[in-house]
Amino acid sequence: MDRMKSFGRDGRYLVFNTGRRMAPGLIVALCLLGLSSVATDAQIAIKPLKIVTTSLPDGGIGEAYSATLLATGGTAPYIWTVFKGALPDGLVLSAGGAITGTPVKQEVAAFTVIVRDAKMQSAEKPFTIRTILYPQLRAFYPAPHGHIAPLSTPIIASFNVDMQAASVATFTVHGSKSGRISGTYSGALSRQLRFDAAAPFKPGEEIEVTLTTGLQSLDGVALRSAVVTRFRAMAGYSRVEAFNETQRLDEYYRDNGGNVYPGGSSGVTLFDLVDLELADLNGDGNLDTFSASTEKGCTIHINNGGALYFHSFISRSRDEQGPDGWHETVLGDVDSDGDLDLVALDGYDYYALYVYLNNGSGNMRFQYKMIMGTMGVWFHAPQSMHLGDVDGDGDLDVLVTSVTHSVVLYNNGRGGYSAERKFYIKYDGLLQSQLGDVDNDGDLDLVAIARDPSVIWIYLNNGAGEFVHTGTVGNRYGRDRQQYLKLADFDNDGSLDILVANPDAYDDRIYFNDGSGNFSIPNSRTFGVDEPVQSAEIGDVDGDGDIDVLLGCRGRNRVYFNDGYGGLPVSQDFGQEFLPGGSTLAERIETQRLAVGDIDGDGDLDIFAHHFNSSQGSNTLDNRNRLYANR
Repeated sequence: MDRMKSFGRDGRYLVFNTGRRMAPGLIVALCLLGLSSVATDAQIAIKPLKIVTTSLPDGGIGEAYSATLLATGGTAPYIWTVFKGALPDGLVLSAGGAITGTPVKQEVAAFTVIVRDAKMQSAEKPFTIRTILYPQLRAFYPAPHGHIAPLSTPIIASFNVDMQAASVATFTVHGSKSGRISGTYSGALSRQLRFDAAAPFKPGEEIEVTLTTGLQSLDGVALRSAVVTRFRAMAGYSRVEAFNETQRLDEYYRDNGGNVYPGGSSGVTLFDLVDLELADLNGDGNLDTFSASTEKGCTIHINNGGALYFHSFISRSRDEQGPDGWHETVLGDVDSDGDLDLVALDGYDYYALYVYLNNGSGNMRFQYKMIMGTMGVWFHAPQSMHLGDVDGDGDLDVLVTSVTHSVVLYNNGRGGYSAERKFYIKYDGLLQSQLGDVDNDGDLDLVAIARDPSVIWIYLNNGAGEFVHTGTVGNRYGRDRQQYLKLADFDNDGSLDILVANPDAYDDRIYFNDGSGNFSIPNSRTFGVDEPVQSAEIGDVDGDGDIDVLLGCRGRNRVYFNDGYGGLPVSQDFGQEFLPGGSTLAERIETQRLAVGDIDGDGDLDIFAHHFNSSQGSNTLDNRNRLYANR
């Protein structure tokens, strides 16, 4: 038969070709199918199994090691084994290609690995892993975050191996009130490197030490990661019976004719200070005063050992040698020549950073102006600025937080900053901030108050001066509600805690560190402030070995004494005359800025304060800076 009949569902019949007529078509189809299968197999066959890892990193003896071998081609999964030779002692290779463990001895291990896929294809490749005895910091004295270091203490870094000699480039010491500190180095060819400062530290001074990767063992092996740590010099004991006002200092300004006048005596109200500091600006061992105003400029008074006298004025100007207004200023030895320099931020356009270098006598000379906006660095309304060695190379970098972008500018080692070396911090709207090693890993981290909601953000440093957000802490208050932030080891457990104080007189709190940079509300403690806080400062005011808290308020100012465990049960007022009987809150004098240091040279911490009251006449003493001696 040539045809077959079959009925479909609609009752019609269907006609099919017989096998004789179907045969040629079937043969062609089967041939095409076979060719397609062969082509697919051929395509797979041209992708051979291949190990693509080119080399493996060196390992450090006593340090965790981790590396992963990679392959392409073949058919997953892959199985890895050591084919010839052996891995360094302490390391193992998993079937998945991960090499992990802790090397135990110095060696150069040569070995060959083989990888097999699901179809038993294989590839092999030789590798070498060198295990090295890297220098490791084992101990540091004085203890990091401590605040009882003797004024003439040596600084000692202890290592696991004998070290080559240290130098100012590899073992750098900066003082917050002194600049880069000179001294002598010893301990070469031993496991302890020592630095002895040429002069005693200042009472309460924060000391920053950097051990750079330029430090080397006797074998010529460099320190693998830089170490940056801070501690405070001890303050002398005081019964703190009173804080007696000893001197009032004017803010100065320059008129259109270039004449310099004291503001308080010339009818000019100078308020809204952005900075107030006590530091040795001329290198004579006495603490001088520095203040910066948003409107009129910077004023320096020099301490002659008995009283302070007007020394110099850095004017707000509209030329290339000064910003239109001072929005933020900070002192630090940016060119590492042994004195404190000035870094300032423009107060109007928010696009310019200025560097003034100290000539050693307290005279700040304009060095250069960096216009941020034209160099690709953008921020608006800066909220805080800090200096610190965030990348561990021995010089002071600049950190700026603002209501838009926040940025790190890295120092080139000579006091130079540029847009080519910067790092943006990923969050818009950071207010007050502080630098400190909150996770105890040997670099400076960032703690900042976010703008909205007003919580605390923690950014950990990766060791290269780049910050990664790792957590938040605090009650989620409304916008701009928390404004004052300090870092210190308040409970004396060896880790940095966070203090926040607020202008609304509520929830002033210390968050205690668990030792790894973690903070929480349950692990915190409030302290009783019943005045609107306008400024905050910290220091061991009574000299008993713990950090106390000073709050400048609108009205009554207070020192809160630490009980040694982070509690602040006892307080004492200073500036009591600022709260006249029957006055309203608006009429009270507010303390906008505070600084502490040993002004009179007796070893304990005194107070430098800026007061302001808009209801008082501009030429009254109420709007001047005051010195309070600790008695």
